[in-house]
Amino acid sequence: MQAGFYNQNLLPGTMIRKGADGKWRLRTRVQPDRVQPSIDISEYGLWVRAVIENPEVQDDGRPVCTSSENITFGAMIDILRKRALLPSPLPLLLVP
Repeated sequence: MQAGFYNQNLLPGTMIRKGADGKWRLRTRVQPDRVQPSIDISEYGLWVRAVIENPEVQDDGRPVCTSSENITFGAMIDILRKRALLPSPLPLLLVP
């Protein structure tokens, strides 16, 4: 099974780190307006269970791709900011 981008990767301490100057930063190569499949880790088990319980999916031969929604990277950050899980402002540093 192939998962979309795990939303939890955006929580502080994963992709988001505090710099030596005390400011939080997100370093990424993903443009903020890029739409990508994403999934919450807590939902992944539901997908696995569905595959286990449906032999026709197992026998299909094609990969099972999991995604909760297609969302832009910038929108994911905005959602986490609104829920106070990310510091604001959070500079988005694009790594070439």
